[in-house]
Amino acid sequence: MLSIGINLGFGNLHESLSDQEMYEGDVGVGVLADQLGYDTV
Repeated sequence: MLSIGINLGFGNLHESLSDQEMYEGDVGVGVLADQLGYDTV
C-alpha cells in the first residue's frame, strides 16, 4: 500500500522571519496536509 506524507523540518532559514513565524507556518502546512488527505505528517 502506498503512503503519501510530508516531512517538516521546523528550521528557520529565513532571516526576515522570527522563529515563531516560521514554526506557525510549518504547523499551518501540516494542518493543510491533513485537510488534503495526506497519510503522514
